[in-house]
Amino acid sequence: MGYDVVIPARNEERHLEKTLLAIRRQSIPPRKIIVVNDGSTDRTSEIAKEYADIVEELSDRGFSAIATAAISGVINQGLMRVSPDSKYVLICGADAVLPANFFEVIYGEMVRDPRLVVASGRLESDPAYEGLPPRGTRVVRADFWREVNGLRYPETLGWESWLVFKALEKGMNVKRVPHLITVAQRSPIKTKIKKARSIGASMYNLGYFWVYAVGRSFRYFLSEPKAGIEMVSGFLSARGMDKMDVAPWVNEYQKRNLLKSIRNFLTKSWIPR
Repeated sequence: MGYDVVIPARNEERHLEKTLLAIRRQSIPPRKIIVVNDGSTDRTSEIAKEYADIVEELSDRGFSAIATAAISGVINQGLMRVSPDSKYVLICGADAVLPANFFEVIYGEMVRDPRLVVASGRLESDPAYEGLPPRGTRVVRADFWREVNGLRYPETLGWESWLVFKALEKGMNVKRVPHLITVAQRSPIKTKIKKARSIGASMYNLGYFWVYAVGRSFRYFLSEPKAGIEMVSGFLSARGMDKMDVAPWVNEYQKRNLLKSIRNFLTKSWIPR
């Protein structure tokens, strides 16, 4: 059940220590903690070296990689240091405080379901429901990841969701465990608008059916109008870009799900009361 942890971090001196301590206190400890210091100008590197097993130092590009395709390259630098015999990889945000049983619970789910290859919990601010694992912290079965892309993310917008859709395309399972709650030290609202435009472009790259893209943008608009507008703008501005290899499958998958939902709604509506 050996697993390695990869954490991308840039200027995270306020958060990183709590994140690393929570990982060190896992009921099933990791074999190796790898922090990728993405050109930090604060004490991130110093803190990482105190608690992590490996600190990969990257040069300062002058801006944060969050909400850009560059963040996938940052994580890939850490993935290169994962042990060849590790069975699982835990990707963790630098501000995420995991419950002590985080890996233990997900490991149990993966043992019970041999086809489960990507799983996570949820942020405490998110509603409790089952479904696709959220962006951010998640556990991935290493043999599957190695098979589909050599234990690397594609370095383009949509990289994080790509892994989930690739698993579904291959007939594997993914899971969101609603009772497994991670605490985010940084408020998601602070980065919501910044991320919205990149999420819009990611949806285009992933082949989202336009109805899904509009629906997701509308949900963002209801909570933060500027974020919803930015998401639509990102989706439209990405037109002409090369789509990812899962795009045709994602488009058909979403169309099938939409038609299924419509049929279920109409069937229930016609049932005599």
